[in-house]
Amino acid sequence: MKKFLVSVIETCIDKTGYHQFNRRHLIEFETEDKEKDVKWRIYDMVKAKFPNQKHHHFFFYPLKDKLPDGWKKLDGTLTEPNGYYWASNGKSFFSDEYESALIKK
Repeated sequence: MKKFLVSVIETCIDKTGYHQFNRRHLIEFETEDKEKDVKWRIYDMVKAKFPNQKHHHFFFYPLKDKLPDGWKKLDGTLTEPNGYYWASNGKSFFSDEYESALIKK
């Protein structure tokens, strides 16, 4: 099973078509499906929940429940959602073996 943290940015637009504000929703998702299939399923679910909103942006992050052996917490990151932190397997960022994921605090 693969786990993802899906960040959905909902752009709220008023009746006149002007942008009002953005809302961020975090959804934990566990699946055996391909990431592409997950994106379509999340998109359909969000469109059903917010039918009047015109724009949605999705960001998919790999998610792990605990820090795997040999992995290190990445310090100084600015993109982590509340309740999570970034970690990597310690390989070179430019290597094909490099992996990173969000870990639950």
